[in-house]
Amino acid sequence: MRRDNETQAVAEHSDGALLVGDIGGTNSRFAIAAGGAGWPLLEHWRELPNDGADGLEDQLRRYLQALPGAAPTAACLAIAGPIRGRRARLTNRPWTIDSTALENALALRRVTLLNDFAALAHALAFLPPAGSTVLQAGAAGARGPLAVLGPGTGLGAALVLQPGEQQQVVPTEAGHADFAPVAPRDWALQQALTATAAPVTAEQVLRGDGIAQLYLALGGGKRTTAAVCAGAGDDPLADEALSWYLQLLGRFAGSLAVTLGATGGVYLAGGVLPRLAGTLPGSGFLDGFNDRGPLADYARAIPVRLVTEPAAAAGGAAIAARHASDRHSAA
Repeated sequence: MRRDNETQAVAEHSDGALLVGDIGGTNSRFAIAAGGAGWPLLEHWRELPNDGADGLEDQLRRYLQALPGAAPTAACLAIAGPIRGRRARLTNRPWTIDSTALENALALRRVTLLNDFAALAHALAFLPPAGSTVLQAGAAGARGPLAVLGPGTGLGAALVLQPGEQQQVVPTEAGHADFAPVAPRDWALQQALTATAAPVTAEQVLRGDGIAQLYLALGGGKRTTAAVCAGAGDDPLADEALSWYLQLLGRFAGSLAVTLGATGGVYLAGGVLPRLAGTLPGSGFLDGFNDRGPLADYARAIPVRLVTEPAAAAGGAAIAARHASDRHSAA
């Protein structure tokens, strides 16, 4: 995930209803957020496929026109792509998004954009009980910073300091850290990738299409990640590729946790991992996470969860806007 200024750019929003969105390459999801502290109340949830739409303005217009009653005049949108000031670009669709243009076209007082992983980070401390699944319980009453990471088009990661109403979200470039091979086949993979791109980053190996890349490295044919995941249980090479991938992801997550001091918990998110929700608990992920040598007990004390709340990014956008409004009111 690229370093953006999204956490600084979250605008002050007045109290009351707020239009929130989670804008991905495939779908745009919208809701109206209300409520005070804690997880926001998300009403009028709607998911619109992006195929056939002219752009985000078109999607927002369709959503707003279908709303009963008066529409909100402010919006905070989580975007699956880099943010630069008041503009954003979707990574998986050729849409450029301009806040000012949306405000003018749709008569909105304020439109704020933030990266989808920053929005996920804002959501972590407020997720409803059913919004995540425990992979490692960790120490009872574990407290401290939180980290969120996950593969998609890239490899996103963010840190949350002082989780709660006074929290600060710090986007990171952790996905661009060097890939750290351990086993002989990891080294062989790094050497093969170095022939086409150097240095080899964690993102090159662990982003969504990394599973297909590992399948190919094991001698399988050229397949998509979705096809490899679908073949699990029937194709031994698919099983091996997934096992290898999850162990490597666990190593990266464990390294990130000890580097950032994320003693309050590590959360896994992104577009790929929900497909592997049934595979993760019995995989080598936690072996890789906890293989920290003298810090193994430190790692085992860190709670690890898989985010399952489908509205996590949209809810995080609402929380980010609420916190910005609170800071503005206190100033």
